[in-house]
Amino acid sequence: MITDEFLVLAKDHKQAIWESTHSFPIPRSKQTSEPWTASFYSGRKNRSSHAREKFRAWEDRVFELIRRTGCCDLDILLDPAFRRFPQQFEEATWFPGLEALAEGRPAPKSLKAALRDCDRASAWRNHYRMNPDSHPALKIRRLRLKFTLSRCLGCLSWIQLL
Repeated sequence: MITDEFLVLAKDHKQAIWESTHSFPIPRSKQTSEPWTASFYSGRKNRSSHAREKFRAWEDRVFELIRRTGCCDLDILLDPAFRRFPQQFEEATWFPGLEALAEGRPAPKSLKAALRDCDRASAWRNHYRMNPDSHPALKIRRLRLKFTLSRCLGCLSWIQLL
């Protein structure tokens, strides 16, 4: 139930998740002069708002189940497998080639190459999916061996049975 809900949320809101971690600033002059950019800008704000509401409601249900059942403590939320929707203040301006310019390299030839650079340089942008061992929660000694994927999924499976 919980994991299925999460997978549906992540699938339904993947554009909003990506946009929340890869901000493309649109100047006010462009928003007012070009209909496409105005539509994109307002659509991005709406997608973000709706996705954040859905993820918060899902998190509230998870917190309540964890509290009520006691099957695991709240440390599960620090597990690298537990992804969350980024907050607005965590957004950072990004554009294709930002990492290459910062390192003094030529700009990437494709958007795909630019995104690979971005994911390598800023693992938080894709929630540490490419390199889960670098997740900050694993730097906390008491959490280092606490979580494994099977243990986390076992807890979530147990919650699903309730």
